Amino acid sequence: MKQEAIQHSSLEKLSKELNRVSAEKGAVKLTINRKMANDLGLLPLIKLLQESTETSKELNDAFKDEGVSLNTDSIVTLTNSKTFKIEVKKWDKLPDLIVMFAQMWKQVMVHYNNEENRYLMELKDIMLERLFK
Repeated sequence: MKQEAIQHSSLEKLSKELNRVSAEKGAVKLTINRKMANDLGLLPLIKLLQESTETSKELNDAFKDEGVSLNTDSIVTLTNSKTFKIEVKKWDKLPDLIVMFAQMWKQVMVHYNNEENRYLMELKDIMLERLFK
């Protein structure tokens, strides 16, 4: 058997691509109550994201002499306070998650607004009937 050498990208290129992916993942930072995260089933994902940050720190230490510098920003924070906050770090490229969230929020608000208007119209009709009896 002949073993072929695998061509790898340069450390500089890998570092650049890893930082690009990290920046896209980190464009939206989440701060969430620990119980809420658990109830939503997010804890396993949050654990993976935190492990990813730790891995990047370890790789920075291991390759510091090679000039590798990976992003180690935390993109999620768990809290015990009643907090749910989405923070957009850069607006130059609006993250897809925020666009989808804004569209869903708009649809829900239109639904509730229409429902509220329907009840207000019914209340107005009742009040007018009572006023002119």
